[in-house]
Amino acid sequence: MYGSMILKKWTCVIKNYPTEIKVSEQRRAQYWYASDDVPKKYKDTTKYSYSPEGILLDSLGERVVKNSKTAGKPRMMSINAQKIYVGIHHSVRSKIVKELHTLFHNAFEKQLPAKIDTTGKKIMIGLRFYDVYTSKLPDLDNLANLFVKCGIDCLTTADNPNQVKQGSYTHKLGIIPDDKLKFIPHIMYEFTNVNDEKDRKLEFSLYEVTEDFSIEKACQHFIDLNLQTYESNNRSIPDNRDNMGFN
Repeated sequence: MYGSMILKKWTCVIKNYPTEIKVSEQRRAQYWYASDDVPKKYKDTTKYSYSPEGILLDSLGERVVKNSKTAGKPRMMSINAQKIYVGIHHSVRSKIVKELHTLFHNAFEKQLPAKIDTTGKKIMIGLRFYDVYTSKLPDLDNLANLFVKCGIDCLTTADNPNQVKQGSYTHKLGIIPDDKLKFIPHIMYEFTNVNDEKDRKLEFSLYEVTEDFSIEKACQHFIDLNLQTYESNNRSIPDNRDNMGFN
């Protein structure tokens, strides 16, 4: 039965989880040069001129900043696997991963057991993102990718030869022996829209499941229960199961 497939559950809640990471303290100012296609407003020679080096100057002789909205401000990078794994320097990617390792390490250390005995059992990982939906949020797979990877990294043993150390520090807690398919054959994640920023959170759950557990079986179980409910209420069973709440 489905009830015997899930044996235990542990959940770590990270309130107001980050969707972007600071990768530098300040962005350097960039200036307009004579070789640039400068905006029309800067072509007024009564107000603007160029230095001997070809840098655009205003009426006070100050260099005109091209990136005035971002210069001097921290550079933030969205936690988006599509962006992070393509076209950014490895040092930036490493900084983002380090920040997520620190986030999960601290949260897991406080909220999860020190060890989970996986003898004869399997682990399912589940991530639930609760957030106010905007078009700036990445697709769920791109959002979840790094959280899944970095979270699982922190769960595994510090004796793993693939561990990442910073001096004498390691982010690995040894809660489970390893993250191989032998130990974690199931991973799921989902997004839930909330209306208030104060309700933003990430739930990272571990489920101890039996050897025969299957997400497909679990879904089928709920479909069967739903069908039984329709039948017990003497209602006709719809032909389209998508209308039953399983789409």
